[in-house]
Amino acid sequence: MKAQISNEFLIYFSLVILIGAYFLGQHISVNQRLKDIKMEKEADEFLEGLAFEINSAAIAGDGYERRFYLEETVGGYSNYNISTGNYFVFLDWDNRSKSASIVVESVNGEFSKGWNVIKNVDGVIYVN
Repeated sequence: MKAQISNEFLIYFSLVILIGAYFLGQHISVNQRLKDIKMEKEADEFLEGLAFEINSAAIAGDGYERRFYLEETVGGYSNYNISTGNYFVFLDWDNRSKSASIVVESVNGEFSKGWNVIKNVDGVIYVN
């Protein structure tokens, strides 16, 4: 009788552990997905602001100059790169990439974290 009770207890306990492990795995998966969604949203907002700066310089015309700030991190990632080409600005991080359209084919110079200066000189956009 005692052995049967011990066996039943072990079976129930094992089932509870398995069910708990399943729900813990689901919880971790959901948290990772939420983190990814947050990063995507922050990347979109970052690119929207950057495209606004580039487009403003292009539309304003010759002589435009403005100083703007790029955050050190985007969605918790500090190792990101910005590039332009074919009427797009690209944000690359952690083997992922997003883009936003701009009104110029490309921008001369390199974007850097922190303060940047964007200029329009004779219709050519420069950043440093």
